[in-house]
Amino acid sequence: MESQADRKTLWFLVSLVFQGVFLLPVPAALIFYCGAPVLILAITLGLFFANIIAGMGGAGIKTLLWLFASSVAVHLLMILLFIL
Repeated sequence: MESQADRKTLWFLVSLVFQGVFLLPVPAALIFYCGAPVLILAITLGLFFANIIAGMGGAGIKTLLWLFASSVAVHLLMILLFIL
């Protein structure tokens, strides 16, 4: 992770674009098609805004990458829980 420290802004932007395109629509699909509770929308937005605050607040590269990875993992877990 430390080798990516000079690319911190790039990882922040990649995280925001990836989450905006692939992860933010997940709650809408799960709520509409699978009858998931609205609480997953709060989880998704909380993770998304945590990434924004961490990136704009000057967090380290480890924090940014862990937040990004945990966001992806949480969303994959939600998809698995409500589809299966």
